[in-house]
Amino acid sequence: MTVKLISKGVQELLSSPEIMAECEAQAASVASRAGAGYASSAHQGKKRGYVNVYPADTDAYKDNMDNNTLLKSLWG
Repeated sequence: MTVKLISKGVQELLSSPEIMAECEAQAASVASRAGAGYASSAHQGKKRGYVNVYPADTDAYKDNMDNNTLLKSLWG
């Protein structure tokens, strides 16, 4: 069986509101598992949606640098 992806269709899927909502939910979940001081944000690019999870304050930044908190929160 051969699967051929249609580029335009994949782009539409990646920028759909349903996919974006799921990505936002996953990012919020990771930020929540990381603890206080971590936040998430989302924005729509030209071809797809993007989400970020980041330390929102100095204490969280230091915690992440010392303990790899965000990396560990991905598998929490």
